Amino acid sequence: MIHVDKEGTWFHRGAPIIHQGILQLFYRSIRQDEQGRYLLVLKEQTCVLEVEDTPFVIAQTTLMPPDHEAPNERIVVRLVDGTEEMLDPATLTVGADHVLYCTVQK
Repeated sequence: MIHVDKEGTWFHRGAPIIHQGILQLFYRSIRQDEQGRYLLVLKEQTCVLEVEDTPFVIAQTTLMPPDHEAPNERIVVRLVDGTEEMLDPATLTVGADHVLYCTVQK
């Protein structure tokens, strides 16, 4: 069984997965089914991914100043898989224990 805890740490049979190459492969292989379950889809194999909260955790935020492309300040979020994207403030919600959530384009 593969499990992702609420901090975004991946585990296989209780042992943390720390190999960055494997983690990157897993992040690229995440899909969601019609019921909202997370799946790992690797070639012909599909595995249900047990996710405590969300597999994509924000590791860093950066406030970008206005420039010639964007007249307003904006926030770039870097996810634990190393990808970056602009934060859409309209997607922000507050969850349990005042944890902020946003929608990412994964």
